[in-house]
Amino acid sequence: GHVLAPDGKDITQGQANLTYRDSRSGGAGSWGSNLARDGAFTFSSAGWGDQQYSMQPLRLYVSVPGYRPQNVDLTQPGLDLKNLQVRLEKQAYVKLKSVVTDEEGKPLRGAVISSSSYNRLNGQTSQKSASTNSEGQAMLSGLAAGKRRFQVEMQGWYLDAPLEAHLDPKKGLHELRVKLRHALKLSGRAELPAGVDPARVVLSAQLVTDQSYTSRTCGLNAEGRFEFEGLRPGSYLLRVCYPGLVFMEQRRIELKDHDQEAACKLVRSGGLVVDLGKDGANAQGWLLHSGAWDPLASLRPQRGGNEAGVHAQADGTGRCEFYNLVPGSYDLLVTSSNSNRNFGRKRVTATILYKDLKAPEMPNGPQDLAKAQPMALKPPQ
Repeated sequence: GHVLAPDGKDITQGQANLTYRDSRSGGAGSWGSNLARDGAFTFSSAGWGDQQYSMQPLRLYVSVPGYRPQNVDLTQPGLDLKNLQVRLEKQAYVKLKSVVTDEEGKPLRGAVISSSSYNRLNGQTSQKSASTNSEGQAMLSGLAAGKRRFQVEMQGWYLDAPLEAHLDPKKGLHELRVKLRHALKLSGRAELPAGVDPARVVLSAQLVTDQSYTSRTCGLNAEGRFEFEGLRPGSYLLRVCYPGLVFMEQRRIELKDHDQEAACKLVRSGGLVVDLGKDGANAQGWLLHSGAWDPLASLRPQRGGNEAGVHAQADGTGRCEFYNLVPGSYDLLVTSSNSNRNFGRKRVTATILYKDLKAPEMPNGPQDLAKAQPMALKPPQ
């Protein structure tokens, strides 16, 4: 097809990106092509190399500097896919005035409002930003019209919901009013094992949400107290950054709409090395707190382990290492390297279970595993 300007003339630069479905495999893919000098683009399913492909076009995305991007649904009936005409509109730019206040309506000075856009042609991201004055006002200019998302940041404050606005090019000056909330504080005291210097211990609080990753760190004072500032409400996972220390219990804290005090206990971590033998080379090992698993349920490992235990893979000799464990009693599940991770009814017969293994202390953390002797496992029943 061809890409045309509003006056019907050919556009000589830009890019067309095709999203398609390969009918042979059922998978989706994308294909990019620069526009020719006459604004033409071509995508052919005749074949790449020596292999033939059957390609079902889904969407066409056209990006040209100075014009509004166009997204064409190629599955709609009546389109001539052998001579597709894509007519673009000139990109319009608008100005935005933002007013940032606290919950009581008082203006906030020093808040930064920004909006980012991604350029598909050069793969770069550009950002427009401005800081509020003493009246809580900031001006952004040169914003492309259409739907845009904004971020507002200020030390000690947070925005409680995503901020989106539709910028109409026919409208004059746009105005966006934003209310920020006071950030929250999470503080408390960590109980440490004897001989550990609090000044060397660092804690982190990670916000666990579906689409966000936010983390704060802080150290301990001489009394073992910690204080995280600038937090927003949510579920936080506390971690310790010190070799050979772990939380006695999983520290997941729900921070609501007020500051919160928490207490935690740190203990010296345990480690476990098992020798699965020649037949256990590259096998999968699941170390779970004794009695904390359901053999007919699915085990879905999370980064750094889950609340029930941790997962590790044996090396080519069958040596399997687990570290940063809370000292205690564990059950070890072993599956072959090609076994499905879901321990369902059809898989339980292929799973070996060793019960009540003890994880001894390893004060120096993972490096102690290198000199640890593997635990001898009796043949499973």
